[in-house]
Amino acid sequence: MRSAGVAPDVASRALLAATLLGAFLFLAGLGAYLDGGLGDASARDLVTTSGSPTYWLAWGVSEVGSTAAGIAMVLVAAAYAWWRGHRRGAFLAALAVLVASLADLALKLAFDRARPPYALVAEDPWSFPSGHATRAASLACALAWSAWRLRAPRDATRGLVLAGGAWALLVADARLALGVHYLSDVVGGLGVGLGATAATLLVGERFIEAPPSRAT
Repeated sequence: MRSAGVAPDVASRALLAATLLGAFLFLAGLGAYLDGGLGDASARDLVTTSGSPTYWLAWGVSEVGSTAAGIAMVLVAAAYAWWRGHRRGAFLAALAVLVASLADLALKLAFDRARPPYALVAEDPWSFPSGHATRAASLACALAWSAWRLRAPRDATRGLVLAGGAWALLVADARLALGVHYLSDVVGGLGVGLGATAATLLVGERFIEAPPSRAT
């Protein structure tokens, strides 16, 4: 018989790897920003034309990745996990997303980087790191971990990881297309979201009993 879940030690190693990857991405984005915006000039070529189909697609993706939509998705996922009896897991997943969001806000205020002058939509004044990219990566990480907590089949969990990663990259690309971020902003944001969420889950897991594996 083969377990359909992910062994606790494997999940912990995955969270550790995600934490390290997140730290690497954040430092890469920060380094590019502090080095005079290394590579940021190329992001100007990714900006679409206002009112074009690409603009509206990017705008739609950006809206779905907004703060309000992110909070709604977290609440729905947490409510489902709570209903399934995984109350501590639901609380931890929501907490991890909150930690990532607070880290993003703190970094925005600390660096106080102005947005690109060619932005196509009005936003708050802080550019680094990207809050949308942070939330997308955070939600992807939290949902993948929640799938393991709910003992979803391995293929479903892997599919969620791939879909979540693709969504995070799509949101980051949409922010670049709208001209509201530099490349270093979205790279740093992906790092903050992934790293802060995975680190919180990794620490919090120690206080939650691992779910039993389910045989197929």
